[in-house]
Amino acid sequence: MWTVIYIAQKKEGVKRLQALLEQHGIIVRVRKMAKAEEEQECYEVLVPAGEVSQAHDLIFDADI
Repeated sequence: MWTVIYIAQKKEGVKRLQALLEQHGIIVRVRKMAKAEEEQECYEVLVPAGEVSQAHDLIFDADI
């Protein structure tokens, strides 16, 4: 089962987070959310449920 661990408004932030997690062996999915407004895009970053804790630790340590 996949779990959302982060929501980002900018694609650059998503790519940076995805690279960080993948460097540590965590499989990542990115899903574009429906637009709330025309100019604002949001992305969900998902990881397998068993890797949520490790992913959160990496995000916290990287100060993202």
